[in-house]
Amino acid sequence: LLWNWRMFLLTGEGRYTDMLETVAYNSLLAGVSLDGDGYFYTNPLAVSEDVSHNYRWSKTREPYISYCNCCPPNTIRTVAEISNYVYSLSDEGLWVNLYGANRLETTLRYGAALEVLQETDYPWAGEIRLRLAETPPGDFSVFLRIPAWSRKQTITINGEEIAPPIEAGTYHEIRRKWKAGDEILLNLGMEPFLVESHPLVEENQNLVAVQMGPVVYCLESADLPEGIRPSDVLMPVRGSLDPVPVAIGKQRMLGLETEARVRQGDAREHALYQRLEDHPLETAKIRLIPYYAWGNREAGDMSVWLPVQW
Repeated sequence: LLWNWRMFLLTGEGRYTDMLETVAYNSLLAGVSLDGDGYFYTNPLAVSEDVSHNYRWSKTREPYISYCNCCPPNTIRTVAEISNYVYSLSDEGLWVNLYGANRLETTLRYGAALEVLQETDYPWAGEIRLRLAETPPGDFSVFLRIPAWSRKQTITINGEEIAPPIEAGTYHEIRRKWKAGDEILLNLGMEPFLVESHPLVEENQNLVAVQMGPVVYCLESADLPEGIRPSDVLMPVRGSLDPVPVAIGKQRMLGLETEARVRQGDAREHALYQRLEDHPLETAKIRLIPYYAWGNREAGDMSVWLPVQW
Protein backbone atom coordinates (compact mmCIF):
# COMPACT_ATOMS: atom_id res chain seq x y z
CA LEU A 1 0.00 0.00 0.00
CA LEU A 2 2.61 2.56 1.04
CA TRP A 3 4.88 1.80 -1.91
CA ASN A 4 2.01 2.23 -4.35
CA TRP A 5 1.00 5.44 -2.61
CA ARG A 6 4.45 6.94 -3.11
CA MET A 7 4.44 5.82 -6.74
CA PHE A 8 1.05 7.32 -7.57
CA LEU A 9 1.09 10.68 -5.76
CA LEU A 10 2.85 12.56 -8.55
CA THR A 11 1.37 10.77 -11.57
CA GLY A 12 -1.42 13.32 -11.94
CA GLU A 13 -3.88 10.42 -11.90
CA GLY A 14 -6.35 11.36 -9.19
CA ARG A 15 -8.15 8.02 -9.38
CA TYR A 16 -5.17 6.23 -7.83
CA THR A 17 -5.10 8.55 -4.83
CA ASP A 18 -8.91 8.18 -4.59
CA MET A 19 -8.45 4.43 -4.27
CA LEU A 20 -5.75 4.73 -1.64
CA GLU A 21 -7.74 7.32 0.32
CA THR A 22 -10.69 4.93 0.40
CA VAL A 23 -8.40 2.16 1.65
CA ALA A 24 -7.08 4.45 4.39
CA TYR A 25 -10.51 5.65 5.61
CA ASN A 26 -12.14 2.24 5.50
CA SER A 27 -9.77 -0.73 5.57
CA LEU A 28 -6.98 0.69 7.73
CA LEU A 29 -9.24 2.35 10.29
CA ALA A 30 -11.61 -0.63 10.41
CA GLY A 31 -8.76 -2.88 11.54
CA VAL A 32 -8.43 -1.00 14.86
CA SER A 33 -11.15 -0.47 17.46
CA LEU A 34 -12.24 3.09 18.19
CA ASP A 35 -10.49 2.98 21.57
CA GLY A 36 -7.31 1.59 20.01
CA ASP A 37 -7.26 -1.56 22.16
CA GLY A 38 -8.50 -4.22 19.73
CA TYR A 39 -7.65 -5.47 16.24
CA PHE A 40 -9.06 -7.41 13.31
CA TYR A 41 -6.66 -9.43 11.21
CA THR A 42 -9.15 -9.34 8.32
CA ASN A 43 -11.89 -6.86 7.47
CA PRO A 44 -15.00 -8.89 6.58
CA LEU A 45 -17.72 -7.19 4.57
CA ALA A 46 -20.42 -9.27 6.27
CA VAL A 47 -20.72 -11.09 9.61
CA SER A 48 -23.60 -13.27 10.81
CA GLU A 49 -24.19 -14.68 14.28
CA ASP A 50 -26.32 -17.47 12.79
CA VAL A 51 -23.45 -19.21 10.98
CA SER A 52 -23.25 -22.79 12.22
CA HIS A 53 -19.46 -22.99 12.03
CA ASN A 54 -16.51 -20.91 13.21
CA TYR A 55 -14.82 -18.46 10.89
CA ARG A 56 -11.11 -18.81 10.32
CA TRP A 57 -10.71 -15.41 11.97
CA SER A 58 -12.50 -14.02 15.00
CA LYS A 59 -15.73 -12.06 14.46
CA THR A 60 -14.70 -9.67 17.23
CA ARG A 61 -11.53 -7.68 17.73
CA GLU A 62 -8.70 -9.18 19.75
CA PRO A 63 -6.32 -7.27 22.04
CA TYR A 64 -3.35 -9.25 20.73
CA ILE A 65 -2.99 -11.31 17.55
CA SER A 66 -0.45 -13.94 18.55
CA TYR A 67 -0.06 -15.48 15.09
CA CYS A 68 0.86 -12.20 13.40
CA ASN A 69 3.31 -9.64 14.75
CA CYS A 70 3.57 -7.45 11.67
CA CYS A 71 0.07 -6.39 10.55
CA PRO A 72 -1.25 -4.59 13.67
CA PRO A 73 1.88 -2.46 14.19
CA ASN A 74 2.07 -1.71 10.46
CA THR A 75 -1.55 -0.55 10.52
CA ILE A 76 -0.82 1.79 13.42
CA ARG A 77 2.38 3.01 11.76
CA THR A 78 0.52 3.82 8.55
CA VAL A 79 -2.22 5.72 10.40
CA ALA A 80 0.41 7.62 12.41
CA GLU A 81 2.42 8.70 9.35
CA ILE A 82 -0.55 9.52 7.10
CA SER A 83 0.27 13.21 7.46
CA ASN A 84 3.38 12.60 5.35
CA TYR A 85 1.18 11.94 2.34
CA VAL A 86 -1.20 14.91 2.56
CA TYR A 87 1.03 17.05 0.33
CA SER A 88 3.79 16.43 -2.17
CA LEU A 89 6.09 18.66 -4.19
CA SER A 90 7.24 18.77 -7.79
CA ASP A 91 9.14 21.26 -9.94
CA GLU A 92 5.77 22.83 -10.85
CA GLY A 93 4.64 23.45 -7.27
CA LEU A 94 2.46 21.97 -4.52
CA TRP A 95 0.17 18.93 -4.83
CA VAL A 96 -2.71 18.58 -2.35
CA ASN A 97 -3.38 14.83 -2.16
CA LEU A 98 -5.50 14.40 0.97
CA TYR A 99 -7.85 16.72 2.80
CA GLY A 100 -8.03 17.36 6.54
CA ALA A 101 -7.43 20.27 8.91
CA ASN A 102 -3.66 20.89 9.12
CA ARG A 103 -0.84 23.38 8.80
CA LEU A 104 1.98 22.98 6.26
CA GLU A 105 5.37 24.67 6.51
CA THR A 106 7.70 23.64 3.71
CA THR A 107 9.96 24.87 0.92
CA LEU A 108 9.36 24.44 -2.76
CA ARG A 109 11.88 22.58 -4.91
CA TYR A 110 13.88 25.76 -5.56
CA GLY A 111 14.13 26.55 -1.84
CA ALA A 112 11.43 29.22 -1.39
CA ALA A 113 9.33 29.07 1.81
CA LEU A 114 5.65 28.18 1.70
CA GLU A 115 3.08 28.03 4.51
CA VAL A 116 -0.49 26.76 4.01
CA LEU A 117 -3.36 26.45 6.51
CA GLN A 118 -6.03 23.92 5.58
CA GLU A 119 -9.40 24.23 7.34
CA THR A 120 -12.12 21.61 6.80
CA ASP A 121 -14.47 19.07 8.41
CA TYR A 122 -13.67 16.59 5.63
CA PRO A 123 -14.68 13.75 5.23
CA TRP A 124 -17.99 14.79 6.82
CA ALA A 125 -18.23 18.03 4.82
CA GLY A 126 -17.05 18.90 1.33
CA GLU A 127 -15.79 22.44 1.99
CA ILE A 128 -11.99 22.70 2.07
CA ARG A 129 -10.36 26.09 2.69
CA LEU A 130 -6.66 26.63 1.93
CA ARG A 131 -5.12 29.86 3.23
CA LEU A 132 -1.67 30.77 1.95
CA ALA A 133 0.04 32.40 4.92
CA GLU A 134 3.49 32.69 3.30
CA THR A 135 4.29 32.47 -0.40
CA PRO A 136 7.46 32.75 -2.50
CA PRO A 137 7.95 35.36 -5.22
CA GLY A 138 7.08 34.33 -8.75
CA ASP A 139 4.36 32.00 -9.95
CA PHE A 140 3.89 28.34 -9.09
CA SER A 141 1.09 25.79 -9.34
CA VAL A 142 -1.25 24.39 -6.72
CA PHE A 143 -2.72 21.04 -7.77
CA LEU A 144 -6.01 20.11 -6.06
CA ARG A 145 -7.18 16.51 -6.15
CA ILE A 146 -10.80 16.30 -7.33
CA PRO A 147 -12.12 12.90 -6.14
CA ALA A 148 -13.86 10.73 -8.72
CA TRP A 149 -16.98 10.44 -6.52
CA SER A 150 -17.60 14.21 -6.58
CA ARG A 151 -20.31 15.44 -8.94
CA LYS A 152 -20.69 19.17 -8.19
CA GLN A 153 -17.20 20.49 -7.46
CA THR A 154 -16.39 24.19 -7.50
CA ILE A 155 -13.24 26.21 -6.78
CA THR A 156 -13.04 29.88 -5.82
CA ILE A 157 -9.94 32.01 -5.29
CA ASN A 158 -10.40 35.04 -3.06
CA GLY A 159 -14.15 34.77 -3.67
CA GLU A 160 -13.90 34.54 -7.48
CA GLU A 161 -15.10 31.24 -8.94
CA ILE A 162 -12.95 29.38 -11.44
CA ALA A 163 -14.72 28.65 -14.71
CA PRO A 164 -15.42 24.97 -15.41
CA PRO A 165 -14.52 22.35 -16.38
CA ILE A 166 -13.14 20.97 -13.12
CA GLU A 167 -12.86 17.30 -13.91
CA ALA A 168 -13.44 14.67 -11.22
CA GLY A 169 -10.82 11.95 -10.89
CA THR A 170 -7.93 14.29 -11.71
CA TYR A 171 -5.75 16.99 -10.15
CA HIS A 172 -6.88 20.49 -11.07
CA GLU A 173 -3.92 22.83 -11.64
CA ILE A 174 -4.09 26.48 -10.58
CA ARG A 175 -1.02 28.41 -11.67
CA ARG A 176 -0.54 32.04 -10.76
CA LYS A 177 1.57 34.46 -8.77
CA TRP A 178 0.31 33.94 -5.23
CA LYS A 179 0.53 36.36 -2.34
CA ALA A 180 0.20 35.96 1.43
CA GLY A 181 -3.46 35.97 2.39
CA ASP A 182 -4.74 34.33 -0.78
CA GLU A 183 -7.52 31.83 -0.13
CA ILE A 184 -8.58 28.81 -2.15
CA LEU A 185 -12.03 27.36 -1.41
CA LEU A 186 -12.76 23.91 -2.82
CA ASN A 187 -16.32 22.58 -2.54
CA LEU A 188 -16.92 18.90 -3.26
CA GLY A 189 -20.29 17.23 -3.72
CA MET A 190 -20.65 15.26 -0.47
CA GLU A 191 -24.10 13.75 -0.99
CA PRO A 192 -24.51 10.02 -0.13
CA PHE A 193 -24.82 7.58 -3.04
CA LEU A 194 -25.26 3.88 -3.78
CA VAL A 195 -22.53 1.68 -5.24
CA GLU A 196 -22.91 -1.47 -7.33
CA SER A 197 -20.34 -4.09 -8.32
CA HIS A 198 -19.07 -5.17 -11.71
CA PRO A 199 -21.46 -7.77 -13.17
CA LEU A 200 -18.79 -10.47 -12.88
CA VAL A 201 -18.79 -10.14 -9.07
CA GLU A 202 -21.52 -12.77 -8.87
CA GLU A 203 -21.91 -12.67 -5.07
CA ASN A 204 -22.94 -9.01 -5.26
CA GLN A 205 -25.68 -9.33 -7.84
CA ASN A 206 -28.74 -7.28 -6.74
CA LEU A 207 -26.76 -5.87 -3.81
CA VAL A 208 -25.66 -2.29 -3.21
CA ALA A 209 -23.30 -0.52 -0.82
CA VAL A 210 -23.61 3.03 0.54
CA GLN A 211 -20.90 5.66 0.37
CA MET A 212 -20.57 9.35 1.25
CA GLY A 213 -17.38 11.05 0.16
CA PRO A 214 -14.55 8.56 0.70
CA VAL A 215 -16.35 6.80 3.59
CA VAL A 216 -18.07 3.45 3.02
CA TYR A 217 -21.02 2.65 5.28
CA CYS A 218 -22.44 -0.56 6.73
CA LEU A 219 -25.55 -1.78 8.51
CA GLU A 220 -25.14 -3.30 11.97
CA SER A 221 -27.65 -5.16 14.16
CA ALA A 222 -27.30 -2.51 16.87
CA ASP A 223 -29.04 -0.01 14.57
CA LEU A 224 -31.93 -2.27 13.53
CA PRO A 225 -35.24 -3.16 15.17
CA GLU A 226 -35.10 -6.34 17.26
CA GLY A 227 -35.28 -9.50 15.19
CA ILE A 228 -34.25 -7.78 11.94
CA ARG A 229 -30.97 -8.73 10.29
CA PRO A 230 -29.07 -6.72 7.67
CA SER A 231 -30.00 -9.35 5.06
CA ASP A 232 -33.71 -8.64 5.77
CA VAL A 233 -33.34 -4.98 4.75
CA LEU A 234 -34.04 -3.80 1.20
CA MET A 235 -32.21 -0.58 0.32
CA PRO A 236 -34.42 1.70 -1.78
CA VAL A 237 -32.78 2.97 -4.95
CA ARG A 238 -34.63 6.28 -4.84
CA GLY A 239 -34.82 6.80 -1.09
CA SER A 240 -33.12 9.69 0.66
CA LEU A 241 -30.07 9.13 2.86
CA ASP A 242 -29.96 11.77 5.56
CA PRO A 243 -26.71 12.48 7.48
CA VAL A 244 -27.18 12.47 11.27
CA PRO A 245 -24.65 12.91 14.12
CA VAL A 246 -23.70 9.62 15.76
CA ALA A 247 -21.54 8.88 18.80
CA ILE A 248 -20.02 5.43 19.35
CA GLY A 249 -18.03 5.36 22.55
CA LYS A 250 -16.13 8.65 22.64
CA GLN A 251 -15.97 8.98 18.88
CA ARG A 252 -18.29 11.25 16.92
CA MET A 253 -19.12 10.73 13.26
CA LEU A 254 -21.94 11.02 10.74
CA GLY A 255 -24.41 8.20 10.26
CA LEU A 256 -26.97 7.93 7.47
CA GLU A 257 -30.68 7.37 8.07
CA THR A 258 -33.31 6.24 5.60
CA GLU A 259 -36.70 4.56 5.34
CA ALA A 260 -36.25 1.00 4.09
CA ARG A 261 -38.41 -2.03 3.51
CA VAL A 262 -37.76 -4.99 5.81
CA ARG A 263 -38.95 -8.58 5.92
CA GLN A 264 -40.92 -9.35 9.07
CA GLY A 265 -41.85 -12.67 10.62
CA ASP A 266 -39.04 -14.59 8.96
CA ALA A 267 -39.11 -18.09 10.49
CA ARG A 268 -37.00 -19.93 7.92
CA GLU A 269 -36.15 -23.47 8.90
CA HIS A 270 -32.61 -24.74 8.79
CA ALA A 271 -33.28 -26.92 5.76
CA LEU A 272 -31.04 -26.58 2.74
CA TYR A 273 -34.06 -25.92 0.50
CA GLN A 274 -37.66 -25.15 1.34
CA ARG A 275 -40.77 -23.70 -0.22
CA LEU A 276 -40.71 -19.91 -0.50
CA GLU A 277 -43.32 -18.37 1.74
CA ASP A 278 -44.82 -14.93 1.38
CA HIS A 279 -43.20 -12.56 3.89
CA PRO A 280 -44.88 -9.19 4.24
CA LEU A 281 -42.68 -6.14 3.78
CA GLU A 282 -42.90 -3.35 6.31
CA THR A 283 -41.26 0.06 6.49
CA ALA A 284 -38.68 0.83 9.16
CA LYS A 285 -36.17 3.60 9.77
CA ILE A 286 -32.61 2.29 9.66
CA ARG A 287 -29.27 3.90 10.40
CA LEU A 288 -26.01 3.09 8.67
CA ILE A 289 -22.64 3.84 10.28
CA PRO A 290 -19.16 4.22 8.78
CA TYR A 291 -17.69 0.79 8.13
CA TYR A 292 -14.58 1.60 10.15
CA ALA A 293 -16.75 2.02 13.28
CA TRP A 294 -18.49 -1.37 13.22
CA GLY A 295 -17.79 -3.97 15.93
CA ASN A 296 -17.41 -1.40 18.72
CA ARG A 297 -20.72 -2.18 20.41
CA GLU A 298 -22.44 -5.46 21.26
CA ALA A 299 -21.80 -8.45 18.99
CA GLY A 300 -24.25 -8.89 16.12
CA ASP A 301 -24.68 -9.09 12.38
CA MET A 302 -23.09 -6.61 9.98
CA SER A 303 -23.11 -6.15 6.23
CA VAL A 304 -21.70 -3.64 3.77
CA TRP A 305 -23.57 -5.06 0.75
CA LEU A 306 -27.35 -4.99 1.12
CA PRO A 307 -30.25 -6.26 -1.03
CA VAL A 308 -31.64 -3.55 -3.30
CA GLN A 309 -35.24 -2.57 -3.92
CA TRP A 310 -35.66 -1.17 -7.44
